[in-house]
Amino acid sequence: MSSSDHTMKYTSPPPKYEDVVFGAPAGVHGQEGAATAPRLPQNYTHEPLPYVLIPREQLQPVVPGQLTDTFCPAGFECLLTAQEIKVYPSQSRVIKIKNPQKELVFTAKYEYEGDCLTCCCEAGGQMGFTIRTPDKRPLAYMKKFNDSGFFTDIKYMDVSVIPDVPLGRIQCKNNTKFTISNTSGDQLFIIRRKTSFLSNTIYEINRPDGPVFALIEVAGIKHKLKVPPDMQVKNKILLIFLSIFAQHQKDVNRRRN
Repeated sequence: MSSSDHTMKYTSPPPKYEDVVFGAPAGVHGQEGAATAPRLPQNYTHEPLPYVLIPREQLQPVVPGQLTDTFCPAGFECLLTAQEIKVYPSQSRVIKIKNPQKELVFTAKYEYEGDCLTCCCEAGGQMGFTIRTPDKRPLAYMKKFNDSGFFTDIKYMDVSVIPDVPLGRIQCKNNTKFTISNTSGDQLFIIRRKTSFLSNTIYEINRPDGPVFALIEVAGIKHKLKVPPDMQVKNKILLIFLSIFAQHQKDVNRRRN
């Protein structure tokens, strides 16, 4: 190698990234528009890597009690942009949950604790629901506890995702007013049930001291949850469980009548 070659090697500007990776027209290195890529092995092949967007929750694993705003539990990815979820009447204690295209996305099984399957279990508060994938893989569950008095009927429903990550609590008062709180006890939503003879029953959802921004509509024999698409997934899960509970109450009343 001549002295001029050494001079060219250390004084010429470095090759561009695109020239190194994708190659460039032949020419003398250092001359504008004619940079050459370094010599690569003959068996070298280049395949562009796919562009992959890694969700933030995968980079920062969530631990119980430290949920982030972007927390999306495994199996609930379909809720990331969902703005409408339909909850259908139960069959053999199983409620079907579908998207607007009527595709099955979840099931929710009504379950008792213990072996008793009589009405005393529900009165005692020993019941709950488990959301599963269509292939029956459990994703989340809700347990209900009663605190009934002479003039009031208050139910508490604690919601967690598998394996045991609490999401929040739903409180129901006389089946007409509901509140949803996070794991710190902060109130997230207030829900009021409104009925009339001229229209279907609706549940109006608003934040404390805020306007109504979401609804649960009773459409025939099913419930239809409508939420903003950018709502946090964990809050959508809480509202889905509320819709499931409302559907269960409607199923019970329909069967009694």
